Amino acid sequence: MGTGIPTVQTTKRIIDPMDEATYILFENYLEGLLSEEERVAFEKRLEENAEFASHFETYREMSNHLSHQFSEGRSDLKSQLDEIGTAYFEGSQTEKKETKVIQFRPWQYGIAASIALLIGFFVFQNIGGGPEDYLFSEEISLTVRSDDSETLKQAETSFNEGSYPEAISHFDALLKNDPNNAELQFYKALAHDALKQFDEADNLFNELMNGTSLYKHKAAFYAGIREWNRGNNEKAEVLLKTIPETASEYKDAQRILKKL
Repeated sequence: MGTGIPTVQTTKRIIDPMDEATYILFENYLEGLLSEEERVAFEKRLEENAEFASHFETYREMSNHLSHQFSEGRSDLKSQLDEIGTAYFEGSQTEKKETKVIQFRPWQYGIAASIALLIGFFVFQNIGGGPEDYLFSEEISLTVRSDDSETLKQAETSFNEGSYPEAISHFDALLKNDPNNAELQFYKALAHDALKQFDEADNLFNELMNGTSLYKHKAAFYAGIREWNRGNNEKAEVLLKTIPETASEYKDAQRILKKL
């Protein structure tokens, strides 16, 4: 077996039928992100399925160990993974610390590889992630219907290119004909927020949060991120706690609340 971390394909073959989705389930349980119904079902499965329980205990032990490695303050993710690969897959010990050494059985190499790959998305982000990791960064594609398709396209392009003053101008033109359009209001709020025009952003976010549109909880989430980013943790906590389990932002909100 070569040095470094096995590929995902190799990992799946070693530990089939356990896969990345299973480790995501493990991680969500450990992070307390499962709903009550999901938690009960998970714990019942632990009681009834010895193999599943064994994989979970191994995951929990190694995840804690690997999480420690990621919390040492080193910024280069690749070098961290390489160091973990050397220390655990080859059995060498690069740091002389009084820590528990985990002796892997052959099938556990696959689990360790998957944890190392997933940790960049879950554990590492949860430990070191700040508000900048949750700021809106997607390209938008407006679903609003408008007779002014040219302005609609210009609004999308300006926003996606970071030309927020121009985007706001285009949003305003569209809102003249559709003043209550929550989608346009939401992206206009984000544009104002990006320009640090917080009063304008606040007014739009508050209007959305007091409404009943699909953007109600998105507005609360990004308003919370903004307050967190500005160091107003108490305000951020109040906003994020309003997000219900049914909202797509709920799990991220719960992760952030654990940091505040």
